[in-house]
Formats: sequence, C-alpha cells, structure tokens
Amino acid sequence: NRGCIPSKFFLSQAKHKQDAGKPMIQLVEQKNTILATLRQRMEQAAKTAAVKRIGGSAKLLSTHDVEVTTSDKKEHLKADGIILATGSSPIYPAAFPKHPAVFTSDTIFSIDYLPAHVVVVGGGYIGAELACAFQGLGSKVTLIEKEKSLLATQPEFQAAAPVLQRSFEKRGMTVWTGSEVKSV
Repeated sequence: NRGCIPSKFFLSQAKHKQDAGKPMIQLVEQKNTILATLRQRMEQAAKTAAVKRIGGSAKLLSTHDVEVTTSDKKEHLKADGIILATGSSPIYPAAFPKHPAVFTSDTIFSIDYLPAHVVVVGGGYIGAELACAFQGLGSKVTLIEKEKSLLATQPEFQAAAPVLQRSFEKRGMTVWTGSEVKSV
C-alpha cells in the first residue's frame, strides 16, 4: 500500500522513457488511482473469502491466542494458525530535520515534483528501488549505505551487491558504501 506497489509503479514508469517526462503530479495521481483500485479489489476478495479484517494493535498471548486493541475495544481471538503480517515503518534518524524536502519511503511517493538531485540514505532493496526509480525518471541520484556493500542486510543478495553497485555507477549514480550520514 505505501511502499511496495508505489515503488514498482515508479520503477515501471522510469523504464518507459516516453513516460519519464510526465510531471510528477501526474505520476502520483496515476499511482493513487492504481492503489485505490487494488485496495478495493483486495477488500472485495477478502470479503468474498469471508476474511474478517480487524484494524488495531495485536498482542500474541500464546501460539493460538491474540488480543487485538482497536480504538474502542479489546478483542480476544483464538485460532489454529496465526499469520503475522506486520508491515514495516521507516526509521527517521534524529540527525534529519523535519523539513518538506526530507522524505521517508512512506512519504516519497506523494512528492509532487521531480527533484533535480535525490540523496537516498540506505542501500537495502528499498533504497535501491528508490534510487533506480528516481534516476530513471531523470533525477541525479546519490545512494549512501553505512554498511560496506549494498543489500548488506539481505544475505541472500550478497553476490548481487557488487554487480548492482557497478550497474548503478555505470548508469550515472554516485554510490557511497561504508558511509554514515552524521547530520543533514
């Protein structure tokens, strides 16, 4: 909803050179339309499958018990199997100022302009996708990763990390590994 689908949409738009010149506001509107349609279809599929959706905070009490706290009540649920689909939240480092030009992986997909230069902090798969998308749309990109290689927290991708870095640099991106942002 907030990261995976929007990043794939921006990547697909960047691949199509004829679309790369579209104003960002038009891409954001298109992304919002696609997300609304997908959300509606997912809600309908869940309803058809008799899936009960409860929004709130969950606490595992045991391997078969969950307590869900919603805005108005607590609900105790028992189940033979429990799927934890927690999603994720971006980290906003204390060194970063609260400023309209500083985005997270949640907020970047609502940007209404194409920045001339984007600095992506974090060289995991999300940072790599963002770097590719914005470079493909026409922004100059600098990617900064504190670990010694890209994709460092995904061991299954370690063999791809040097290939990915060379590819990014060949495309004109600046990639700094083993570099930590101390202040902005």
